[in-house]
Amino acid sequence: LRCTRVFSVAEHDASGITSCVLDARGRIAVAANRSGALLLYDTVSGAVKHSVVVSNVEISALSFSDDSRHLLAGCISGVSVVLDAVTGRVLRMLDANASGITHVYFEKATGQSKSKSIEDMRAVTVCGRQARTWDLRDATGDGFAVCRRNVDFIADGASGSRGGAGEAAVAAASRCIFRNSGTAGHAFVAHSGLTLYDPLLGVAMYDERDYVTHPGNSVLFRQGTSVVMGGPHRHHLIMFSPPGDSVTLLADETDGVTSIDFSSDGKLLVSGNHLGFLSIWDTLHHQLVFKWPAHKKSAITCVKFSHDSKCVYSCGEDTQVILWNTWTFKEVGRLAGHRAPVASVDMSHSGLRMVSGDQAGVIAVWCITTFRPLVVLDQLHHGAVLCVSISPDGSHFISSGEDEGIHIMACDTGARVACLDECVDGVAYSAKFSFDGTRAMVGSEAGAILIWSVEQDCLLYDIK
Repeated sequence: LRCTRVFSVAEHDASGITSCVLDARGRIAVAANRSGALLLYDTVSGAVKHSVVVSNVEISALSFSDDSRHLLAGCISGVSVVLDAVTGRVLRMLDANASGITHVYFEKATGQSKSKSIEDMRAVTVCGRQARTWDLRDATGDGFAVCRRNVDFIADGASGSRGGAGEAAVAAASRCIFRNSGTAGHAFVAHSGLTLYDPLLGVAMYDERDYVTHPGNSVLFRQGTSVVMGGPHRHHLIMFSPPGDSVTLLADETDGVTSIDFSSDGKLLVSGNHLGFLSIWDTLHHQLVFKWPAHKKSAITCVKFSHDSKCVYSCGEDTQVILWNTWTFKEVGRLAGHRAPVASVDMSHSGLRMVSGDQAGVIAVWCITTFRPLVVLDQLHHGAVLCVSISPDGSHFISSGEDEGIHIMACDTGARVACLDECVDGVAYSAKFSFDGTRAMVGSEAGAILIWSVEQDCLLYDIK
């Protein structure tokens, strides 16, 4: 093979190319990056014709229409867009699939074989959980396409639409776990075999045979779905297989992971990376549900689920502590007050109080109702705070720091309840309250584990 053209990428666009595609005539090349930008190149001159930002997250799938006039781009947020490949203008918004887009393509909506109008086409967007067919006729004039057919391969167990309005839709959304629509009439796959789905005809075929090697363990179904083309007309077909029982690598995280946490029911996992992105994973089906920029250009130092799993909260090197809704992935509130990178954060079971500690040694106890600090301690540690943990009822917190100090404090007054400095040799890297709040556990750099009774104010165990 011989290289015929090299396309340059400007420094501000060089955030990692995630997907690329060439039109059927070989005249337009498109590259997408992690920042949600599309670069459209003229293959003859090598110049950038258009640079279009379509999202704030990674673009994961691209496809041209047969006439090369239109471009379909899908993002890991589940949102897709249709662009005019000649002008670079966004024509339609497709909002949205239940998880990150894995495949996109156009299909004709009429019998016209050479129509260049967007009105005569449909778009199909596929994620690991569902396939959606969109009517690209802009009936309402707001630029949003209408979903005409939806097939969920994974049932959510709740009714209501993801994007619906009203109290019923909100109540249904709060019961959903994996963000599928759950609307009556959708074709759910409830077996563990292989499914072949035809979006054009709306027909699904099921293979329920027992396999010696489960197809879900194949790399072909790492994202749940796979798109193939068959027949004399090269018709698109979608295959789905749920994961097998083997241990599976969550391979969609491409950046260094700095912190992870499970939801209370174990069905979701949240991870934060050194680029400031948060990702939520479906651990039952081994899929990425959503990924978004939480702390822009700052490493995430800690991320956790709230006790009811309705929120995740994260802190980072940008000095911010932020709460996020796990259904909408929107910011719920922000705890601003630290002036140094925040190293650790924890929330009480009630969700009404939080404690955070930063690298300057400052610890703050927060009221989540007002998002304001109740207590600020700036002299407790002489050096960086390494770990903080709050008791389930929010009455006490424990902290450890680089100064080898370990303190149990009252959240209401900031008064010291106990000092464990003499009980541990060296720095304590981790500290945690028990589920009933009666004991505190500390892990030291020397390999010892200390268990302290908060009620009796004494050392119970020193495990070395």
